[in-house]
Amino acid sequence: MRTWLAASLFAATVLFAQGARADTLPAAEPTPDFGERPAPRLDASKEGGSLGFDLRRLQDDFGIGATVSSPALWHWFRLTLGGGVAWYPHALDGAGNSMWDTFGHGRLVVEVGPTFQKGVPVRPYGFGGTSALLLPRSLSTAGVTFGGVGGFGLEVAFMSGLLSGPVTYFFEVGGCGYDAVANKLPSNPDIASGLLLGAGLRAYL
Repeated sequence: MRTWLAASLFAATVLFAQGARADTLPAAEPTPDFGERPAPRLDASKEGGSLGFDLRRLQDDFGIGATVSSPALWHWFRLTLGGGVAWYPHALDGAGNSMWDTFGHGRLVVEVGPTFQKGVPVRPYGFGGTSALLLPRSLSTAGVTFGGVGGFGLEVAFMSGLLSGPVTYFFEVGGCGYDAVANKLPSNPDIASGLLLGAGLRAYL
């Protein structure tokens, strides 16, 4: 439970910091020689929705999955729905031997960060939201467990002049926390709570 609260607090801190930064950006001011600063030139090819594939590490557990992201809202916000399967590496078979056990994972997060700009290959963002685990009865008596995720990421595009292609790559680091316990195992260990690492690709529509 303490890990779940820590992950949720981390997610809230990231989102608050990004929002505060957006609110405090200075307005363009005229200069004696050049006049007003030009507005950023947005890469419209990255303003739409996207489909993606990712690899994730949920503390000790390795997972794969797919993502669907909304179009950019006000050039700063996106909703991303993701999920897939993961493997818990410390399960036991009927003979007491160590084995990998499969479980499901899903998340709905808000991404906060500027959209891509023409000629700039990197987009930083923060993310945070709710998440869930679908646990097998071989691990836990709780079929579905909810928690939170949060962190920050970088999305990278390959440039051709000032524009980039429809596929980008992203890397994420943060935390995840669930009130999930493998109570079918002798030591009742936590499941998927701790460090969050992710990497994947997106194809913009």
